[in-house]
Amino acid sequence: MRSLRWVGRSGVVLSLISLAACGDPPCNPATCPADVGPGDVTTIDIVNIPDSTAIDVPSSSDAGRPTDRVSLEIDPGNSSVSVRAGMPTTVNFRAIIVLRNGQRMATDTGVWSLDSDRAGTISGTGIFSANGLGSGEIEVRCEVSDLRGGLIRATTKLSVRTSQEIVVGDAPADSAMRFADGTRMPDPTMASRVLYPLHQALMPENVAAPMVQWELGTENDLYRVRLAKPNYSVTAYVRHSGAMFNYAWPVDGAAWRALAEADPDSAVVITIDRLDVRMNRVIPSTPIEVRFARGSLYGSVYYWDLDAGRMLRINARNAMAENFMPNPPDRSNGTRCVACHTVSRDGRWMAAAATSRMSMDGFSNTVFDLTADLSPTPAPTVSTSANANCSTFSPDGTRVVACGSSWSAGLSLIDPRTGMSAMATGLPATRATMPEWSPDGRTLAFIDNVTLNGDRNPIGGDLRTLTIADPAADPLAFSGGRTVHSGADATPGLPMGNADAWPTWAPNSELLAFQHGQAAFSFDGQAALYAVSRMGGAPVRLDRANDGPNGTGSYRPTFSPFTTMEPSGRRLFWVAFYSTRAYGNAQAGTRGTNRRQIWVAAINAGAEAGTDPSFVAYWLPGQNVRDHNVAGYWAAEACRMNGSECRTNSECCSGRCNASGRCEPPPAMECRRRGQTCSMDGDCCMGLRCFGNVCEMPLG
Repeated sequence: MRSLRWVGRSGVVLSLISLAACGDPPCNPATCPADVGPGDVTTIDIVNIPDSTAIDVPSSSDAGRPTDRVSLEIDPGNSSVSVRAGMPTTVNFRAIIVLRNGQRMATDTGVWSLDSDRAGTISGTGIFSANGLGSGEIEVRCEVSDLRGGLIRATTKLSVRTSQEIVVGDAPADSAMRFADGTRMPDPTMASRVLYPLHQALMPENVAAPMVQWELGTENDLYRVRLAKPNYSVTAYVRHSGAMFNYAWPVDGAAWRALAEADPDSAVVITIDRLDVRMNRVIPSTPIEVRFARGSLYGSVYYWDLDAGRMLRINARNAMAENFMPNPPDRSNGTRCVACHTVSRDGRWMAAAATSRMSMDGFSNTVFDLTADLSPTPAPTVSTSANANCSTFSPDGTRVVACGSSWSAGLSLIDPRTGMSAMATGLPATRATMPEWSPDGRTLAFIDNVTLNGDRNPIGGDLRTLTIADPAADPLAFSGGRTVHSGADATPGLPMGNADAWPTWAPNSELLAFQHGQAAFSFDGQAALYAVSRMGGAPVRLDRANDGPNGTGSYRPTFSPFTTMEPSGRRLFWVAFYSTRAYGNAQAGTRGTNRRQIWVAAINAGAEAGTDPSFVAYWLPGQNVRDHNVAGYWAAEACRMNGSECRTNSECCSGRCNASGRCEPPPAMECRRRGQTCSMDGDCCMGLRCFGNVCEMPLG
């Protein structure tokens, strides 16, 4: 390649760096394709003088003159390195200048950089130092001045493969050697089956590290718990400690983040091999796989601890349950309870059936401000209205449709700021319950024709919708009732029953998920989750979310307001629900108890009609496995601003979570492109502005 100068109209010297692989016209090197190889760089000097003639820079007998530098190479090129966490690992790169006469000369004047610091850092002299956590392919860059205002650049690839070993508790320090010396004897009847995570589960990138759980083994046995992707693996050695051993290992948080961000298109393969120390034999397990979606879920989840009659919140930032309202409004007899809640889409308000002296021993529809301190005794309320068992907010949070104190008493419209009734027409006055307002504000789903059992709980009903022509109208008019699904209609799979219950809208307002089975509540019968178009038609049983085609213990779905987008263009919705299925084993989980816990499953928004759009679910981290937890509602939280705490890059508006767990602006070469999230204008690539946490072209 040649170094050229352009003859123009003035005497000002400018430089333009052109990467041959970037196409024509030349592009900004920071935005060029990542597969540009060494030597694909040409320096073009733009010299403006009165003539407009291009001339070649003359050759020189002095091979070392800067003007004779025609390209740059990095040695070693396209290399790989294996890193063992905790062990210092470096790679020494050299910059090689290629001169016009073909001679190559090493130089120590290069400026070194990486396209990402996830796997390590590089010094000013080209020494790459691995950090022992990050992995994958990174781009190494070097640039050298030609001392005439121009630069020559080169790039190469470095593949970093990282492994980490953890000896847990009192496991022997030589556990790895013991496994290597043991006799490998596959025996499915004696293998330690992985019970959690579930095989083929799909999780968001920022989900908290799970507790891997298994079964089988006797005291002093050793377990080798391995979670691996092609370029990153973590292995834990755990000793069976005796009668109180819980057959579980909580995955190291930093290692889990490294797995989430490594090899994003690859599954995490989990194995738990057991060393029977008495027989000195290694019994391998059947591997299971879990995958990460290419994005994070924000916000907190509010759920009901059924036994304690209290509302808890999973803090999205630390995955811990918080008793944010320890003292709800009290009853006339001095007891306190709050239940049957819903949360506004902006995460500001919660409406719940709370006890109140004004309603004596009944439940009233009570609104709480979730941005306020709700720890005083009693918790402060915004408004209290007539008795109600369930409710739903309009998308802007200014109105509430509530059901009556009886599950078949009908629906009414309430102003949540005052608790007063609001004017509305077209709402059913009897046998209607469980309303759910669509995100676009134009449709209300509910359960109609409700049938009650002897305990006055719903055991029958149909899924119907009403249309709202003008969501801003006052009074608000509901019309055009449509039966989306009849509870008595035959549905695919188990269980049989005639009860539709708990509809929930996907964020696109086109898809409804609902519960169908024998009754609305788990203590009255079995149920499973289904999905159906807002226009009706044949429902689809969510087999993967339901724990398989025979799963009949899934209840009360609620969609997250957030979606994630895969690079392929596949859009994912996420739905929370409670289930009586087994979580993990009997020692660390809930196996054998039928205890209700909150689970989350992804839903493919673009699934082919008539096919199961769901993915295998994961257990919502932060719950107490000794509690009965039901009705998980998402509260919105935007992507996190620069300076906020974070666990993964995708949680941050800037796309950068540093090693200290804080969101930070991206480096210039990783500026946020159009449509990506941002914290400020400086996060966005040149020419874009940050509007509403998204990089866009300026108006006008």
